[in-house]
Amino acid sequence: MIRIGIINDGFRVVDDPDQQWECESFTISSTAVSFRQIFHSAFATPARYLQEICFRLRIVSEKKPESLLVFNPLFQLSRAEIWLVLAELSAHPATAEITVIADRDGKPLCYEFPPTLTDADMPYLALLSTVDAELDTELCARLFPFPARRLSVAGVSVAKAQHNGFIYEENFPIYRWIATHALATLGPEGGAGRQAASFAAVMPHHAGDVLFFTLAWALIRPAVVSVAVNQAYRDIVANNAAGLDIIPLEVPLINRSSEFRQGKVTPEGKYFSIVAPVLPRRYFYLYLRPSRDYNVSRFHLIDHFAFALGRHLWCADDLLASRRPPPMSFPADNQSGAPVRVLLFFDGGWTLKIYPYEMQQQLISLLHRHSYQITVLSGDNREYPHCRTVRFESYPQLKTLLQDQHIMVGMDSFPTHLAAHTLGLPTLCLFGSTRPENSNAPRSSHYCYLENGLSCRPCYGIVRCPMYGGENCANFVPPETVVQAIEDMLCDVQVASSPPTANSAHFTESQPVPGGGSRAPRRIDLSHRAAKAPLYTLLVRLTPSFGFFRQLRAEFMVSLKRDGWRQTHLRTLRYLQRTLMRRGD
Repeated sequence: MIRIGIINDGFRVVDDPDQQWECESFTISSTAVSFRQIFHSAFATPARYLQEICFRLRIVSEKKPESLLVFNPLFQLSRAEIWLVLAELSAHPATAEITVIADRDGKPLCYEFPPTLTDADMPYLALLSTVDAELDTELCARLFPFPARRLSVAGVSVAKAQHNGFIYEENFPIYRWIATHALATLGPEGGAGRQAASFAAVMPHHAGDVLFFTLAWALIRPAVVSVAVNQAYRDIVANNAAGLDIIPLEVPLINRSSEFRQGKVTPEGKYFSIVAPVLPRRYFYLYLRPSRDYNVSRFHLIDHFAFALGRHLWCADDLLASRRPPPMSFPADNQSGAPVRVLLFFDGGWTLKIYPYEMQQQLISLLHRHSYQITVLSGDNREYPHCRTVRFESYPQLKTLLQDQHIMVGMDSFPTHLAAHTLGLPTLCLFGSTRPENSNAPRSSHYCYLENGLSCRPCYGIVRCPMYGGENCANFVPPETVVQAIEDMLCDVQVASSPPTANSAHFTESQPVPGGGSRAPRRIDLSHRAAKAPLYTLLVRLTPSFGFFRQLRAEFMVSLKRDGWRQTHLRTLRYLQRTLMRRGD
């Protein structure tokens, strides 16, 4: 009995007179979770999804001694390609070994694991490259206490396959490095090296993401015991994830310079090439920077990190962000007649996340007119009238500053999330080009977010609005709305006679409910394999690569949302020119 797991919109049924197959189809969902809808995590690699599918197949099999055949989540195969893979496996049945099935170019198509794979083996599946079959075969042979072999399917190539929403070209070297480094860490002894090494996460930036990572880690306490983080952010980890070891990285910060604010973005892959050489050898590393686009997801980034760290999310009740313990009521010294202290932070990391300067001035004037004591946290040398300006210096300085305030108003940014998620300071978060669901604090009298709810957000714009033009995001609410929200929140906080009751900090996982597929099955008939194999090989070879064109269309639409029609048109022309020149050569 072989149980198949595959990321596929269709429900597959395999008919084979010689072998019993059971096929389980899964999707990666950005809006819902269930047994067959796997959580869309921006920070989970294809290997993490392979590990998750393996785990779910074991649940379905109810611990029966079944081999598991998991198709590589990174590539989407056609029905004919799946047929060729299964036919090749049927011709070379495995017994008690791992089989890595590759295409003709050496890319992994799927992995067959024997029934002897244990729960203790599961975490190490996240180390597979999913991009190099030879490397993964060698890694499996060292990681697990049974042999590994490699099979090739000459009639299949994933060169132009769809990537199921994963970042491929840029992350290809990263995924390969994770597996190569794991192999080096294991050393020739294999099993002994596995016991000696522990897991570390690569989470070098940015401050807000580091905060959400630490909050997720503190809630679930995963197998990861260390985190590689930029030296500038080590205090965030130390203050919010007690017990998590820190691997400080003395490397420059990424995408926080004046060049970035002008639209010059350093790719994640290029930055990782700077980080990788300084990572200690003694760890197995999990890459927890983007492998998917978080903008399409309706889930909180805390849960994105929790899934990437190994948490299984079966239903809405398993999501952590909305179930986190509410913050304690912030101790405010509201003495009679004393002015209310308001901290303002207008920056958000890039131009379209900054509250427009004219609105900043209007908000300060309105607050001054209402006799608030105003402090502006600033990262530049700009001065503001009617208020005190404080330059950001360090994490301890920021924390002390927040603890001296009655309320904070900020952007979708680290200081705002620190105030709302960890300190319990009454906080208003002003959203512009990003989606509130991805970073909101739990609902309470101490937290509120404001936006105009425009359908164009989230967008990919950095310097210029792709929809309306200009450097200001139209999704920001006017200053009058902000002032009214401040007064409403202060009333709610004063009415609350006691701090919110904190829930238990221990979160258990619900039991999975496999359920049945409601979709009509698509049959894969493996009878008469010898006669059908040449036909399916010819069909795969002659089928146009619509997947390639779908990728081009997806890239075009992302660029259109991010940069507008003019820049997208020019970029497309440059791409076509380069392509035609290469073909001419």
